[in-house]
Amino acid sequence: MNCYLLGCIFTRILTQHNVNKGFRVTYPYFSIQILLCQDANLKNHMKSIVITGPESSGKSTLAKALSAHYGIPLIEEYARRYIQTISRPYEEGDLVHIGQQQWLLQQKALRTNPMIVCDTGLVVLYIWSMEKYGRISSWLKQQLIDDTTSLYVLSKPDILWEPDPLRENPFDRDQLFLQYRTFLQQHHCPFIVVEGPEQKKRLAQTIHGIARISFN
Repeated sequence: MNCYLLGCIFTRILTQHNVNKGFRVTYPYFSIQILLCQDANLKNHMKSIVITGPESSGKSTLAKALSAHYGIPLIEEYARRYIQTISRPYEEGDLVHIGQQQWLLQQKALRTNPMIVCDTGLVVLYIWSMEKYGRISSWLKQQLIDDTTSLYVLSKPDILWEPDPLRENPFDRDQLFLQYRTFLQQHHCPFIVVEGPEQKKRLAQTIHGIARISFN
């Protein structure tokens, strides 16, 4: 982990807290929930900020905004790209392929960058596979167990549903959100919950949450 770059990022956060009156005014209204694994020294080991959560909960918008804010690479969702290229309904084996390719994209980026932002990650595939097939692959399970360098940003689906041919669950987003939260808690994954219909406030919640983690 490049601690110098991490320090620069969080110095930038604190500076913005001091000079940006908009952030200072809105912070008292935030309901930021930060949950950390008790033995996680996250501020010294964090390499990935992973945006996760149900469909149509603002993940891609937030991921792009964080990438731009910190000036670090964005790893886009491979599943969307892949499913658009196949001329058949996806199958269980496709989820394993998607997970492996998503992981490879992240690892490739980390070889030349000390920190990245991921638009979704393997937790999405875990929930997806369990919901659709009632099981997950041993590869996916092991990768999630081995991941000790990710901070998860769990996006609450309290924004309007946006129809999309690749989206499947418009009516059970709240129930899926609880599944995500339960998974992260049970597996002792450090995570922040962000909520609210305004993307600007969600971005500020995330930045403030990361700063609190890093300097507490």
